[in-house]
Amino acid sequence: MTEVFTGFKPTLPSVLPSRIFSAPMAGYTDPPYRILMKEFKIPVLFTEMIDSHALVYRNEKTMKMLGRRDADLMTQIAAGTVALADKAVDVLLENETAGININMGCPAKKVVSCGGGSNLLRDPSIIKSIVQTVRKKTSLPFSVKFRSGWNQDLINYEEIGKIYEGEGVDFVILHARTRAEAFGGQAHWDHIERLKNILKIPVIGNGDIVSYESAKKMAEVTGCDGIAIGRGAIGNPWLYLQADAAIRGLPPLAEVSPQERLRVILRHYELILEYYGLYHSSHIFRKHLVGYMKSLPGHKAVKESLFSDEFLTYEKLQNILGTYFEKLESGSFYENPPIAAPLAANM
Repeated sequence: MTEVFTGFKPTLPSVLPSRIFSAPMAGYTDPPYRILMKEFKIPVLFTEMIDSHALVYRNEKTMKMLGRRDADLMTQIAAGTVALADKAVDVLLENETAGININMGCPAKKVVSCGGGSNLLRDPSIIKSIVQTVRKKTSLPFSVKFRSGWNQDLINYEEIGKIYEGEGVDFVILHARTRAEAFGGQAHWDHIERLKNILKIPVIGNGDIVSYESAKKMAEVTGCDGIAIGRGAIGNPWLYLQADAAIRGLPPLAEVSPQERLRVILRHYELILEYYGLYHSSHIFRKHLVGYMKSLPGHKAVKESLFSDEFLTYEKLQNILGTYFEKLESGSFYENPPIAAPLAANM
């Protein structure tokens, strides 16, 4: 008889701050996003992936990406050489941080061409040297996010995982796809299960978590110590709460109401405006809005109306989406998007 899943064991491994992680995502987990996630009480947050070259040279844009670092925030860096990782960690340790994470899984060409990200999976000796160097520099929580391998001909997550454990990494996050698979196809959860079975350090599973059901299934199938949620939470921060309920053995949460979705969208854009200013915010917010509106009726027409001008003001967003969600909630949906009322000239 199959055992019914009733949640993770109540005792949390001492090196883990939580069993639910907001995975680092370049272009998404920026300071405004992280503030919003704190308001959702998401316990483990990472910076975006930080390029170590830019960090060492204290590039202005890169330092802004770091935002305010504190005891609740882990910092992820990408470095393709031992020397670069060494210097980058020195810069990170000048300020408070909850821990350091090395990205050894990014499939992007610009990262791989510099030797970083998933390119490191092709040379375990460099991985070992980088991990040794970072571990000697700090006693802070130290983790690595990596992939199953380079391609189908080089699937070496077991070998790499043992290197991490042997060199003092505190926990690992495995995105169960190869670099060649990027974000396509189905994640290989059996890789997470296998890694969990051969390592003593905690293994965090990553890949294809999009719902309460998928979070519960990953926990059941793999026996992982926690779950890192990435792309599934774009425009859906409630997924973290659903996943937390799933791994605790609790029932799924109620569906998000239109008014709650509106509240969070407006709050997110408010934070983006405060951090980046109006000139940059429209472009930055567009990709988040796609996630928030995905699968809702008439979402394409609404987005066209929102971005019809060069800049999207908070008032225009509030006006158009307020009307849209009010009609959606009442059931009186329309074919054409609402038109923003003209603002007073002195506003």
